[in-house]
Amino acid sequence: MDAHWLKITTYSDHIGFTISTLANLALLILLAIRPTKAIGSYRYLMISFCVFSLFYTSIETFLRPLIHIYDNTIFVIQRKRFQYSETIARAISSTYCGCYAMSFTLFAVHFVYRYYATCKPDLLRFFNGFYFVAWVFGAIIVAASWGFAAFILYPETDRTKAALLHILNTSYNLDPDWVGNVPYSYTIIPTFLMYLPTTMLFVTPFFGLNIGCYGNITTATVHLYPGLDPLVLLLLIRDFRQTIKRKIFFWAPATSRVETQTNVKSIQSSASRVG
Repeated sequence: MDAHWLKITTYSDHIGFTISTLANLALLILLAIRPTKAIGSYRYLMISFCVFSLFYTSIETFLRPLIHIYDNTIFVIQRKRFQYSETIARAISSTYCGCYAMSFTLFAVHFVYRYYATCKPDLLRFFNGFYFVAWVFGAIIVAASWGFAAFILYPETDRTKAALLHILNTSYNLDPDWVGNVPYSYTIIPTFLMYLPTTMLFVTPFFGLNIGCYGNITTATVHLYPGLDPLVLLLLIRDFRQTIKRKIFFWAPATSRVETQTNVKSIQSSASRVG
């Protein structure tokens, strides 16, 4: 059963990479060529999130991660595409862990912006100019600190090496020379694709629940999140939605036809009165 997660995570990776690349690039293009005043400085937040999502998706696709919980430890396992040193492998896995922190930090920044926009619009000035740069660098610092912590504070030990070999041999039948790992002791779309799966990862080891390969539920859902989140924005923002309909589906808004017919009728009425 455990080996089935190799196929599940691979398929979710391919699907997530395709959706994420197309959706984020489409959103970036629309943000560049069709800026809308309705979203204000939130446009720059969306641009930063799109760029990060593309980077995150690239890391996931290169890493091909597996997450396995065993012996009160979370193992983030990467399947190498080619041979490189253990130090580089740990650095890549730590970058993946840093991306987790970056995701949650950007979610928090988005929440603060939405709160200000809804309840205290006068405070939106803190998202302009230098303040916006500070928000972005703050998120990067949090992600970097998380990545460095994963790289420095969680070195491999004889215990974790033995546990990893046991996992690879009994669960996935993978060659230890072609994997790397970092061990850790102990809204609707982000909630179900990020928050709940990640909460499961950190809670189960504390209670000694060795859920094993089911930790890959998080891997599969996280593969899909970077693509689904911008896809929702493309559908919810009216200007972007209408642009997509016109450019891809050759759809024209019904209001335009109604207004055109009304204008024609008014012109005809004016002409008849003049005549």
